[in-house]
Amino acid sequence: MVVADNSYTDERCLRAYDIPNDYKKIHGKIRARHETVDRRLKQISILTTTFRHSLELHGYAFHAVANLMHVSMKLGENVLEIKIE
Repeated sequence: MVVADNSYTDERCLRAYDIPNDYKKIHGKIRARHETVDRRLKQISILTTTFRHSLELHGYAFHAVANLMHVSMKLGENVLEIKIE
């Protein structure tokens, strides 16, 4: 199941208004963390700059940036830590 924005009409998607009240708080935290990661990818320009090399190299470049971000988070860079109880 995928949680999508309210504008999606695919019945396989769970929309924000479909989430039970007791899950809304944790869902909000998870979305905030996801948005933080997306913002960092955009700051590095991996999502906004046209990739000017072969399509074969595109996956390698994105994977390298994602791994660098992961390592920086593991080394203590704060990314909205979420504790699920």
